[in-house]
Order: sequence, then C-alpha cells, then structure tokens
Amino acid sequence: MEFTDIKTGAYLVMKDKHACKIAEVNKSKTGKHGTVKKTVICIDVITGKKFQGLYNDKSILSAPSIKRAKYIVSNIEEEEEDCWFSIMEELSGEMLEGVSFPTEDEKCAQALELFNNGDNLTVTVMTVTIGDNVQYKITDVSNDN
Repeated sequence: MEFTDIKTGAYLVMKDKHACKIAEVNKSKTGKHGTVKKTVICIDVITGKKFQGLYNDKSILSAPSIKRAKYIVSNIEEEEEDCWFSIMEELSGEMLEGVSFPTEDEKCAQALELFNNGDNLTVTVMTVTIGDNVQYKITDVSNDN
C-alpha cells in the first residue's frame, strides 16, 4: 500500500495485526524537511476498536486481504466462550470446519438461536487475512425458511 492510497474508506493494517477501515485522514502541511504527514484514525473491522497512526511518504504500509462470502450453515456447536461453525460457501461449495466466533457476538448469538430452532440459515462471513493470520466475522444472518 502506498502513502497516496491512505484515504477514508480504505483498509490498512495497524500495529502489524489489526485490519482496520480508515475512518478519518488529516493531512499536515509540508514541514521544514519537506515531508507531508497524514494522521489516520481507523476502526478494527473485527473488534470495532479505534486506532490512530501517523504516517509520512516513507512509511511502509500494508493492506489486509478482505473477502466476503455467503455460507450455508451445516452445524453449530456451542462451548463456553465460542461457537464452532461448520459452513459451506454457496458459490464454490467449499466447506469450512471449526470456524470459531465468540458467543457474545450479536450475529453469532442470532445464528445460534435460529439454528437451535431448526431453521435453515446462511451467514455472510468476512474473512480477514494478514500474512498467515486469518480471522472471521459474521456480518449478516439470513433465515432461509
């Protein structure tokens, strides 16, 4: 990611592990050393936590890989703090087993309730990849009955 790509709505990796959506960018005037700086305020797409960073045109930046897809839920197993989903991507048919979501997550709780009621459902899942680290977040739950 280039310095010129830092714009509101873009995605940026903060502190080497947080995939964030840029909410606000403030550009400073060129200083005595000829460097423009941008102050960035962004929100972690998984946790909702707010981050702030200061970058110049020589900063090394990276962007996360973000993919959204619809999945058919085949099973949910609830444990103390997590729900473990078995889901199949609607388009490719690829199965994902043991995808974990925290039980306190509102969308996870909604999916668990519908699943326990015997409803057929699909979930839209955001897959966030930073290097070798992959995280998942449910962004939508649909009842197919």
